Amino acid sequence: MPYSPWPIPAMPIMRKFGANFDVDDVEDIIVAGGFQTWPTSAYAGADIDIISTDAKDTLLGVGARTLTIEGLDANGRFQSETIALNGNVGDVHPTKDYLRIFQAWVASAGAEGDNAGTITIDVDGSNILAMIAIGYGQTLQATYTIPADYRHGWLTSYDANAQGNAAGLFGTLALQTRQVGSGSWITKELFQVDSSTAYYRDLATAGAVIKLPAMTDIRMRVLSTSAANATYVGGFCIQMEA
Repeated sequence: MPYSPWPIPAMPIMRKFGANFDVDDVEDIIVAGGFQTWPTSAYAGADIDIISTDAKDTLLGVGARTLTIEGLDANGRFQSETIALNGNVGDVHPTKDYLRIFQAWVASAGAEGDNAGTITIDVDGSNILAMIAIGYGQTLQATYTIPADYRHGWLTSYDANAQGNAAGLFGTLALQTRQVGSGSWITKELFQVDSSTAYYRDLATAGAVIKLPAMTDIRMRVLSTSAANATYVGGFCIQMEA
């Protein structure tokens, strides 16, 4: 059998995608807007605040009741937990410490079936780690960190599109990576999207998969946009090698 330069299809694939609904300049594709927070050391669970803007998002409410978060512990290993929400009355906190929180979703909900308010995960009222917009049920952030549980991740494909009121909207985007702790981001892919067509690149079919070691941060960033108040949506797939 010929040698394959990337893992076999049976290995797990992580799909990360995000949206930024109001891009004015250089911004990451995250629903919170602006730039993703990348802690340099793990935050204590007690310092991580989770709160909704709507009283319905509580354990006995009709909105979101519980929230599952996924991320990395202080050693970069994958961990997750599910937390009961408390609406807009007061913060709730994870029981574990987190170096990264790269995904969260509504694990259970009341009669309305989703989150009635914006759910924010931050540190002491600032440094937003993740956000769930009203009614979306999960975070939308095109960011990820390959856990230390794996040897490598293989970037196999990515996609993006632009949406806005301005005719002929277009933007320049980049997929960028860095080793945790290095401080230096490197552009791996540079591409342009516009409002007329969706952009998709299959790196696996092209024989151009990108090998990323464990503890590599990944972000999709808008470098420029032809008009303000634009929406950019994008994501990527990573095949994990244990």
